[in-house]
Amino acid sequence: GIDTQDDRFAITTLGVGEDNELWVLDYSEIMGSPSDPITQEQLRRYLDTPIKHKSGVFLKISQAVIDSAGHFTSEIYDLCKKNSDKLLPIIGRGEEVGFYMKQSKTIDVDQFGKKYSNPIILYQINTVLAKKTIYNFLQNETPGPRYIHFSDTLPPVYFEMLTSEQLITKIVGGKFKEQFIKANNGVRNEALDTIGYAYALLYSKGAASLWGDEYKRVYHANITSKLLDKAMHKPPIVTGK
Repeated sequence: GIDTQDDRFAITTLGVGEDNELWVLDYSEIMGSPSDPITQEQLRRYLDTPIKHKSGVFLKISQAVIDSAGHFTSEIYDLCKKNSDKLLPIIGRGEEVGFYMKQSKTIDVDQFGKKYSNPIILYQINTVLAKKTIYNFLQNETPGPRYIHFSDTLPPVYFEMLTSEQLITKIVGGKFKEQFIKANNGVRNEALDTIGYAYALLYSKGAASLWGDEYKRVYHANITSKLLDKAMHKPPIVTGK
């Protein structure tokens, strides 16, 4: 999962095992403007670099989603076009998306109005559902289904970013609407955004099991503010890769 900022790409590489057991294999930031060809090339090299499993086997990054909202929408579309074997453009939305990830629209022209020979698809991510899922998984303290392992190379600030938001419920147009807001001023949230993007991609590709049951379980879960507070303040369980 890749987040696009004005001066960097933020990346979470996520692995998945049986019954939604997850591994955060890496969190990295590539500094530079997302429109800079050098920054884009560094991102491509990152995606092409395999990760060595403890068994000695090298694992390849199969695919990635990248945030196209913000100041570099056209540049991200062009980047995805040039790297269509690896990159899918996304935009974050709320519960109106339904499942974790779905097709939004076809992008068939570049920023100069030139037609793409092969159009790309923009996807919407249900960021509320994705983040609720991650916060639910953070409650699990026993390795196995719906447990998240963290690489021991992650810096302490990673966990601050991972737990930087809280879930609130508002009444909009007479209806209840859930959304995540930053809980602490000054704490960035890219770690949470990118793991949510990556998890949504896992589901869209069928890499995680129990699609329907898992969606219903999380979507209808009554996650109270007390539960989220516990997730935000408990010490992280850090394991090796």
